Amino acid sequence: MKKNYLTLLLLISSTIYVFAQTPPTTPTSTVRPAMADSTKKDTSWKVGGFINIQFGQVSLSNWAAGGQNSLSLSSLGHLHANYKSGKWLWANSLDVGYGLQSLDGGKAQKTDDHWELSSNVGYQLSKAFYLSILFDGKSQFAPGYNYTVTPYPFISGPFSPAYFLLGTGITYNPNKDLILYLSPATAKMLIVDNQTIANLGTYGNTPAVTKTDSDGTVEVVTPGKNTLFEFGAYFSGKYSHAIVKNVNIATELDLFSNYLNNPQDLVVNWNVLFNFKVNKFLSASIATQLIYDNSVRLPTYNTTTGLASLSNGPRTQFKEVFSLGFNYIFGKK
Repeated sequence: MKKNYLTLLLLISSTIYVFAQTPPTTPTSTVRPAMADSTKKDTSWKVGGFINIQFGQVSLSNWAAGGQNSLSLSSLGHLHANYKSGKWLWANSLDVGYGLQSLDGGKAQKTDDHWELSSNVGYQLSKAFYLSILFDGKSQFAPGYNYTVTPYPFISGPFSPAYFLLGTGITYNPNKDLILYLSPATAKMLIVDNQTIANLGTYGNTPAVTKTDSDGTVEVVTPGKNTLFEFGAYFSGKYSHAIVKNVNIATELDLFSNYLNNPQDLVVNWNVLFNFKVNKFLSASIATQLIYDNSVRLPTYNTTTGLASLSNGPRTQFKEVFSLGFNYIFGKK
C-alpha cells in the first residue's frame, strides 16, 4: 500500500516540476476555472471563492400530524487560485462540503462530505484551444455509515474511496462561461485505504476471498485489493451562466471510459448547482449530483446477521440538496 502512495506522489511531483520550469497561466469557471485570454499582458495570481453555511431546525410539541424534531447544519466552500503569464495558463480549485443532521436529539448523522482538488496547466495553441495537463483528486473527510440498517454498517471513510486522475489533452475555452476538456490518455487510480471497506469490493476493487466456518464465522482468506488502476479517455464539460439577475446556474459533466475493461461502460458524474442571491450575505441554492459507475456495487445488508453482500449490478446514484443561509464571496474570478 505504501508503494502505491509513493508511486502516486512521485507522479504528481514530477508533473508539477516539469511545468514549474516554464511560467503558467489559468483556467476558471464556477465549478472549475476557465482559461484566461493570454493576449492580456497582466501576469498575476487571481485568488477568490465563496463560503456558504446553512442551519435548519424543526421543533414539534404535541403535533397531531406527527413528525420529528431535527437540527441540521451544512456548509459548502470553493477556493480558486489562477495564474497567467504569456501563453501559459494555470488554474487550481478546491471544493469542499460537509453537513450533519440530528433527529429527535439523536446522534448526528452525516448528510454531505466531500472534497475535490483540481489543477489544470495549459499552453495556448490558438484563441480558444490549449494543450493541457489535468490533475484531479477527490475523497471525503469523515467515516460514512448506512443509516438504514442497525447497527450502522461502516461503508466509507477518508481515502476510502479516493480517486486520482492525471491526463493530457485539449482544453476548449471560447468564453468565461464554457470550458471543455478532452483527454485520450488519462490515468485513473482508485484507493480504498481502509481494509474493512476494501474487503467488500464495493468500489470496483477486487473484494476479499472469504470462507465460512462451521459455527457461521466468516474468515478472510485473501484480503481485498486496496487499489485499482485504470487507463482510458476522459471528458469534462463545465458551464456557468447568470440566467437572470441574481440567479446563476453552474453545471459540470465528467465522463470516463476505461480502455482496460469494458470501455463501452462510461462512468458518469453530473453536477448541477442553482444559486439564488437574496442579498450580499443571504442566498439559497439547489444542488444535484448524479453518478453512474458500472464498477460500483452497492452492498445490501441482512437485517438479522448484519452481513453484507454486493448487489447484482450497478445502480444510479442521485443526491439533491436545498439550502438557505449565509453566503460570502471574496476575491476575483
